Amino acid sequence: MGSERRALASPAFHPTAIEVRSEGPDLLVRMSGPPLSDLTDHPDAPTDVAISWLRLRPRGETWRIVLDGLGTIALPDITHVAWTTGGMEIGERAVLTTSASRHRSAWTDGHWTFDTRPALEHADPYPRTAFTLNVD
Repeated sequence: MGSERRALASPAFHPTAIEVRSEGPDLLVRMSGPPLSDLTDHPDAPTDVAISWLRLRPRGETWRIVLDGLGTIALPDITHVAWTTGGMEIGERAVLTTSASRHRSAWTDGHWTFDTRPALEHADPYPRTAFTLNVD
């Protein structure tokens, strides 16, 4: 792998079903899992099945990755993360935005992760997190 960089977005639960399809230029992955009430101790959590959608779209020199629902984005070898007016700058080649009411990020074992699972504790089970990666 060498200096090859990879981004990974995954749901915040173990999927019980995965559907993959194309929609125009997009690749859409729909993952469903246990009831939301199984993922939190929040007393008002619904029993609706947890669903996360992952949409990947090529945009010339960039890729747009959108995660709707609870999930984690993990990136290797990140040394710079800063909030700006346009979102979170990640390294020199990526920007992340989110509507999640709560989230957390961390560096672990050489990877930077951004996790929207804390939003569920604030009755926000379907935040949108968008990640634009420059791949030139």
